[in-house]
Amino acid sequence: MSTLLDMLYPEFDSADCVLMLSELVTNAVEHVKVAYEWLINVLCWLDGDVLRIEVHDPGRGIPFSCAPEPEDCDGRGLFLVGMLSEHCGSERGRDGGTIVWFTVRLA
Repeated sequence: MSTLLDMLYPEFDSADCVLMLSELVTNAVEHVKVAYEWLINVLCWLDGDVLRIEVHDPGRGIPFSCAPEPEDCDGRGLFLVGMLSEHCGSERGRDGGTIVWFTVRLA
């Protein structure tokens, strides 16, 4: 992803996007509890200069962001995504799974 963004928007630093995507995929791997093999799907697209990235998983829970306390060992992923993105959210997928997404402005 970062190579393509670097070519299309050389002035944009894609490191935050890579970090946010990593957080969302990690959350899916850690929190989805289903009794069968499953896939995580990542969808990315541009709408003008806005990049939207979605992570789809088969989990039924809708994640939420909280403000972690300094001594908390975890719970910072969605908080971080909220701070670094222009917009973010989560919703139920058409298949009953979960979609967690964020947008960033590239220019």
